[in-house]
Amino acid sequence: MRKPLSLGARGELAAQKHLRSLRHRILDTNYTHRLGELDIVSEHNGSIVFTEVKARTASEGFRPADNLGPAKIRKLRRIAEIYLKHRALTDRPVQFDVIELVYPARGQGKPKIVHFERAF
Repeated sequence: MRKPLSLGARGELAAQKHLRSLRHRILDTNYTHRLGELDIVSEHNGSIVFTEVKARTASEGFRPADNLGPAKIRKLRRIAEIYLKHRALTDRPVQFDVIELVYPARGQGKPKIVHFERAF
């Protein structure tokens, strides 16, 4: 029997599906560097889009994107720079999005998805 996916893993899969519905081409998921991780890297309309995914249950009482402070944003930007150099994409326009997923109280069912384009 398969182990159920964590809320975060389900959120990332739902975010990928959402991005694909908007015609993003997923380039990488969970790109890991010693500084941290990029959740989703995609290409859309000629830009490289770095998407941070935040998933929570409704019972937690706060918005998932509230956990994205200045230090985390600086770290994501730095990892994105490294990614672009590593993949030879430094000549491409860049965008940072956040996808917030709020699942019903028990974490089951479909999430409410809010996509913040050009979030920072």
